[in-house]
Amino acid sequence: MKRFFYGILLSFCLAFGASASTVKRDVKIAYQNITNLNLLVDEFQKLTPLLDKLEKNLKLSPSETFKIKRVWGRIFDMRVTLNALFQTYADYKLKDAEDNSKASLIKYTSTLALVNSGVKLSKLLWKMPRTHKLLNELHRSYPVGSLVSLENQIFKMYHILPMGEQLPSFFPTVNIEQQAMEFTKHGFASFESDIDRKLQNIQLRESKIFKTIGRPFLKSMSNNWEVRRRYNRFRFKRLFTDIVTKVSTWLGDTKIKRRNDDYYNGKTYITLKQAKEFEQLLEPGDIMISRTNWFLSNAFLPGFWPHSFIYIGNVHKLKQLDELQEVKEHYASRCFSLNLQCDSFTSFLSSYKYTANAFKQYLKKAKDGHEKVLIEATSDGVHFSSIRHTFLNDFLAAMRPKTSPLKKAKAIEKSMNFYGLPYDFDFDFDTHSSLVCSEVVAKSFTNIVNFDYDRKNALYVEEYLNRYSLPVIGILKKMVDENIHHQRESELEFVGFLKGVPEKKMAILAEENEFYESVEWPKWSFMQ
Repeated sequence: MKRFFYGILLSFCLAFGASASTVKRDVKIAYQNITNLNLLVDEFQKLTPLLDKLEKNLKLSPSETFKIKRVWGRIFDMRVTLNALFQTYADYKLKDAEDNSKASLIKYTSTLALVNSGVKLSKLLWKMPRTHKLLNELHRSYPVGSLVSLENQIFKMYHILPMGEQLPSFFPTVNIEQQAMEFTKHGFASFESDIDRKLQNIQLRESKIFKTIGRPFLKSMSNNWEVRRRYNRFRFKRLFTDIVTKVSTWLGDTKIKRRNDDYYNGKTYITLKQAKEFEQLLEPGDIMISRTNWFLSNAFLPGFWPHSFIYIGNVHKLKQLDELQEVKEHYASRCFSLNLQCDSFTSFLSSYKYTANAFKQYLKKAKDGHEKVLIEATSDGVHFSSIRHTFLNDFLAAMRPKTSPLKKAKAIEKSMNFYGLPYDFDFDFDTHSSLVCSEVVAKSFTNIVNFDYDRKNALYVEEYLNRYSLPVIGILKKMVDENIHHQRESELEFVGFLKGVPEKKMAILAEENEFYESVEWPKWSFMQ
């Protein structure tokens, strides 16, 4: 009966399917993840001197161990995302022929990248038993047996196991030969958009790598025997199989929700009623962070919280700043010095050449019919959104800069200067022509709230693929350091926290201490 019900449910999802916008978004996610995965594998290969040191039984320093585990954790994140992308479109037909071609491109290229990166890593670590032990240990960024799972997944593609023998992996086997056959039916399309062509170029390059490196390595019977031997010797099979079960549940849930547009900021733990009630706690200039368990965006950055934005409020709330004396005097003075026809904060925003268009767009209703009350950066660039669009998540929290109303007004003004900038797919904190969500927050509050303290020790801004980025979790780390450990004067205060409760499929208003505890929560819900 359960199987029958699941079949009906899955058929429903297949029938209605994801929209063209979902496929378009997933092409971007696939391109980002594969590009970053390959760069991370290159980065991991550069750690060979440290791995050799470990194999010689020489003690690694804490910073050396951290480097290895940090890169490995990010590789794991990329692989989780690509596996979830592949499963989204597995056994899946879309109505539009072009979308079907894009879906096939996503599946095939993701499969190639998963296998090729796995082969490169497996070959590098083939005769490094101490490194195997280190990477198979439980870490807050990845579960026990992460390397075992990787090798089991890629080697099962070509080898049939003896009766009764198992070679489990966190994610299902990905079969390149099968995907190649399907791709010949749908994938040879003439794509018009730049991002589609970029992904297609990756597919061509990865296909060549697989033929020359991947296939020979995986077809080797002796290599397959060695992988089976390693798993048979693996001591933590019970913990490993528990994770396999949790990942399978998460993957099925993620697949169903990603295929149905109704789940995008709609069927989340936080309801619209809760979002509206939570908004009553907020003031213009509040910083907010959010998370939905099955979203695949921002897998490139570590930590539980993937998204951040600035709450502005509706125009009625924003105009309350006009009445404050210091704000009124400052912007009246700026209006006069710039010879603008304005005398207040909001009239300045509507008149100043760098904010006028942004303010005009802010006043328009969002596509969902709600007022725009926040500014954020997503893959579509820097734009305004409604609570219907951005508050409906599984987790949502707000914090308030401990500063004057004038400085908050200046931060909001600066954020509107960023309106229309493209998304920073390189996640480079030191560039300003494109921005990710956390950069909009940090750069709007430059000289007001400081996030860029100690790059050398990756305090909040940390190095990622030879560039610096600010993970959203860095915003929370700053609060913990200042409000709990009192390392310096606090610049942010707690406002509120809506916490998702998966067992009840709902969200509750949680306490401040629970919010601070989330700094240690794992990124992936199957590890919680």
